[in-house]
Amino acid sequence: MQALTGSLAFICKALPAGRAFCRRFYDSLSSASKPFHRIRITRELKEDIEIWLTFLENYNGSTPFPDPLWVPNNALCLASDSAGSFGCGVIFKNLWAYMSWPEEWSSDIRKDLTYLELVPVALAIHIWGESLQSSKIVMLVDNLAVVHILNNKSQNPPGSCHYFAPCCRNSCNLTFNFIACTFQATLT
Repeated sequence: MQALTGSLAFICKALPAGRAFCRRFYDSLSSASKPFHRIRITRELKEDIEIWLTFLENYNGSTPFPDPLWVPNNALCLASDSAGSFGCGVIFKNLWAYMSWPEEWSSDIRKDLTYLELVPVALAIHIWGESLQSSKIVMLVDNLAVVHILNNKSQNPPGSCHYFAPCCRNSCNLTFNFIACTFQATLT
């Protein structure tokens, strides 16, 4: 398990969004106190293994080296916002999209602003993913928890995984990279 996790970590040097699918590997390693101890392969870990296998089967082996600097004039900007009672919207270049919350969503889902703020990010990547290929994207959001999730490529809190995992999967497949910041923050 250590060798596999190390190999995946190496791949993530070229595909940073893949880090989202390594976290459970690290968690499983931490459950064993000795290198020869057995590790339980959970359902979630199997899902991450399946994501890696699918990605590696389709990967063409080519990832462009991005510019190491995140400056506004060479990065694409994507802005999103959500309202708990209405829906969400996202702006990319001169394009925009809006989504009303499904009526079947319970009031508990509509109270989870972290979850709701990830929805427009996933919506934008789903709609404009092909336009983002081999790009660097600055995502402007107004929720610090979402900024943390997106920047750390972390699937915590678990409820956010439903929309976060496809964002990272598409980022790997289309070889684009993203960072998030709040509307008030500026890139330096």
